[in-house]
Amino acid sequence: MLLFAIGETRLLAGDVSSESDLLIALSALPEGVRSYLAEGKSLPRRRERLAAVRLLLRLLERQGLSTDVRIRRDGWGRPHFDDPALPDFNLSHSDGFVAVAIGDGRVGIDLQGVNADFDPVPLANRFFSPAEANAIEAAREDARADLFFALWTKKEALGKAVGKGLADVLGGNVGDPLPIVTQKRALGGKTFFLSVYGDGEPTEICF
Repeated sequence: MLLFAIGETRLLAGDVSSESDLLIALSALPEGVRSYLAEGKSLPRRRERLAAVRLLLRLLERQGLSTDVRIRRDGWGRPHFDDPALPDFNLSHSDGFVAVAIGDGRVGIDLQGVNADFDPVPLANRFFSPAEANAIEAAREDARADLFFALWTKKEALGKAVGKGLADVLGGNVGDPLPIVTQKRALGGKTFFLSVYGDGEPTEICF
């Protein structure tokens, strides 16, 4: 099983525009996710996390799984359910949208809005493998951003699945044999890249 869903932060988080709004929203959620949602100082970031967790709970409910869950972090800070009978999960958010994946075995998901107004070559030369950076530089100018963001989300999804973060995977080549599916998506009038890592072909669940 490898499932994912995408949702709009504004719709999932509702009218959460203050700390008091956030506390009210948290009170309606399972006790086990409240401490995870309370982490961090930035209200916009916590609002995004609220939207992602609400989407995660919908995905669990759709699969007939318990939504009375507790989220903990491992030694690397990676969130997971404390019940080993539940699937692994991963969350991502970008430019007003959130994405969630659940699956058997380790999963990773990354959603990234495309900024076509920057030159990806310097960043690729700094962070990617020489082969990847050369491929981006050799691509047509109008295709460089797409190639950059496709690779970036693949690396993010892999790093989040492994659980040690992006730094450990940036410089390595991300090849086709890895179980990563990448899509170019149009959401809310913007262009995004989405990468999902896990065992099996990912299935999108639409709400």
